[in-house]
Amino acid sequence: MLVTLEVMQEARRQERKHLDTPDQRNAYARDRDRVFYTDEFRRLAEITQVITPTGYAFHNRLTHTLEVSQISRRIAEKLIRDCKQRRQKPLPDIDPDVVETAALIHDLGHPPFGHIGEAVLDELVSAHDPDGFEGNAQSFRIVTRLAVQSQSYVGLNLTRASLLAAMKYPYLRGEKPSDPTDEVQLKRHRKYGAYRDDVEYFEFVRSGRQTEEPTLEAQIMDYADDIAYSIHDLVDFYRAGILPAENMKQDGFFQRFFEREKHLVLKDIDMDEKEARECIRNAIDLMVGDFYSGRRIEHASLKSAASNFIANYVSNIRLNATGTGLVIDPTYKVELAFFRRMIWAYVIHRPQLGTQQRGYRNIIENLFRIYWSSIEDDYQRNIVPPRFLEDIELLMEADPAVYVAKKARLVADIISSFSDRQAIMMYRRLNGIDPGQVTDYI
Repeated sequence: MLVTLEVMQEARRQERKHLDTPDQRNAYARDRDRVFYTDEFRRLAEITQVITPTGYAFHNRLTHTLEVSQISRRIAEKLIRDCKQRRQKPLPDIDPDVVETAALIHDLGHPPFGHIGEAVLDELVSAHDPDGFEGNAQSFRIVTRLAVQSQSYVGLNLTRASLLAAMKYPYLRGEKPSDPTDEVQLKRHRKYGAYRDDVEYFEFVRSGRQTEEPTLEAQIMDYADDIAYSIHDLVDFYRAGILPAENMKQDGFFQRFFEREKHLVLKDIDMDEKEARECIRNAIDLMVGDFYSGRRIEHASLKSAASNFIANYVSNIRLNATGTGLVIDPTYKVELAFFRRMIWAYVIHRPQLGTQQRGYRNIIENLFRIYWSSIEDDYQRNIVPPRFLEDIELLMEADPAVYVAKKARLVADIISSFSDRQAIMMYRRLNGIDPGQVTDYI
């Protein structure tokens, strides 16, 4: 029987690091289900998106992740239909289950309190391990090492295709550049896909790859993430009265904001200022009304506009000539970039959030000190979540040359496994502020 190149490539995509017993599902559907039923996935319901989740008004990491997975799948299905209509053979490597799995993975590594928690843990871990802490690398660590699926292996034993699709940054951490204006090297230092502590699994996943560019499926997931974040978060904060989107319909207000933010809005987008301003003004007119008071008709209009924007972004995406990358109209790029800048300017950089984040920083720093000292103290070790006790035993057997770095990594694993609520409660409990209930920390 002649084995074609396409069959060999697909077999490689479906390869897992450990032997596994197949069932009635295809390989990629099994990947999706395994991520969906993890403790780490459920935890996202209590992880900050931008503002700490309370009630239903704001997205949390779980609702955001579900939206990214839905948009990812629709993009994949659309591109596959396009290829079939053109009778393109062979079809590019796109599987809806793979991109959906990648979307479910992409935020698993976010620690308590979102980006401020990530930044503080990076500072604390970097003092002992140059790899620091990064949400994308932690997501990879979770699905390959920390999540529990079987007694036969650690991690979820996902296929190579799903793990590659979850890698927005398929490389290890780069050195911090001596030149702060070196944006390429600075990005490689800030954003990366795996820690060197997990390099064995990283090399298995990357085996055979000749480029550090993300796969087509990873690009789909990344674009879906961009859409979900830019549109849904803008709608959240506009409805809450935090983001004055209707002010952008006033010429003077818009011009001042655009002049201040244009260097970031137009970065890496091939479009002149005049055309960009026109695109953005049209988008604002379509997205928001003159006033939002929360009445049903206004709410329905906003939801309809958001849905139309997303449908437009999905339906107009296409593949490049080689079938290895996405082609996105600059109009849509500049719209999304402007929406993101509005969120940063009016929400992320607002003073009220800054004072809240200072408190979150104190919690993370305090928990790090406590768990750092508890690991080597038999009396204190009972404060460590039981699932990490075996990791402490392995740490005690580590080579002295890497002991401190591995210890910092373990402390980060412990803290990043908490939800926002758990981190706050554990901080209060360990500092004698509120004993709480035992079940609050399971």
